[in-house]
Amino acid sequence: MHPTLLRFSLACAVAVPLAYFGAQVLGAAFYPGFSVLRDVASMLGSDRSTAPALFNTAVYGVALISLLAAPGLGWGVAGALRGQGAPAWRAVGSALLAAACVASFGLASAWAATYPLPDPRHNPGALGAGMFAAPFVALAIALQLKDARALRWVCAACVVGFFAVAGVYSDLIPLDRAAYNGLLQRVGALVMLVPLAVVAFALWRRYRD
Repeated sequence: MHPTLLRFSLACAVAVPLAYFGAQVLGAAFYPGFSVLRDVASMLGSDRSTAPALFNTAVYGVALISLLAAPGLGWGVAGALRGQGAPAWRAVGSALLAAACVASFGLASAWAATYPLPDPRHNPGALGAGMFAAPFVALAIALQLKDARALRWVCAACVVGFFAVAGVYSDLIPLDRAAYNGLLQRVGALVMLVPLAVVAFALWRRYRD
């Protein structure tokens, strides 16, 4: 991949969580009585919003950024791991998993924007499964990269956060989900989207240098 295209694609990977939460800030301005704690992101594109098309268009933008991020993230991971002597199978496998995770989020976002609530087809189902694997894939990559101690700590913290959110949804951790459903979703999105974004940032810095 051409270095300029690689850096652009990695920058897109860094921008994925920023775009996702930015779309919510935009949509919240047109949602009467919006609550960060209670209302999930999908409600911003539903018929309860005064401008649902605006939010759903922004989500299409998130999807596009995610899909543009996938090839550069995969290429960057493979190149970095091979460059420090990792076996080809491990480098390519890690790269494919990272690219698949971010592409999965992009496809799921596009699906959700195409079928906004209250459409019963809104849930992308298995299409978005990659984002649930993203924290673990990112941590596995961070553990393989040399001179990446801070990156490992960030990824490890996100994995802990992932299990905490999962504990709430599985009722292992008692919490009134009806009152905090929106907050739970946002924390969940944070711990799933940030790990690969910080991996992409670390790679962007390496390839820039």
